[in-house]
Amino acid sequence: PEHVGQVARAMRASDRREIFAGRFDDDTEALIAEILASLPQAAFWRVATTDDGTPVAFVAAFWRTPVSLDVWAFATEGFAGVALPLTRWIRRTVVPHFLGRGVTRAECRASIENDAAIRWLGVLGARSECVVRGLGRDGETFIQMAWKQARPGEVESGSPSRRARWQSRA
Repeated sequence: PEHVGQVARAMRASDRREIFAGRFDDDTEALIAEILASLPQAAFWRVATTDDGTPVAFVAAFWRTPVSLDVWAFATEGFAGVALPLTRWIRRTVVPHFLGRGVTRAECRASIENDAAIRWLGVLGARSECVVRGLGRDGETFIQMAWKQARPGEVESGSPSRRARWQSRA
């Protein structure tokens, strides 16, 4: 759990803007305390580290209902060093595990400005559902993305969304 704090304190600027847009303040230590307090109730969580043991990414899912999850992730500038193995682990292990346990939906919101997050969520199989204007405390716009079970054992998935595509609908 101590690695969660290391990742949060060194979080990429784009992730920091996205996360703190949905909070009442910009207090990293309060965010860390809240995450650590919630980990025992998480459906899963993981801190990804580089080969030398440096923590660079935090991913987690928390139960929203008995069949749906809220998904979280943030990373440091070192994310590229773990992106491929973390992506493979999520696609090959995490998604099938929860589909096998009856989860019908997992969702998250990404800032419309966070192109890297939107692309990665698309690679992970999330589909863009809608634009949520004014969700951030300063009026920031987010994109709702989700994985939905189409039929038992299968997940609806799509290609990465493009910010320009969403802006053209704005």
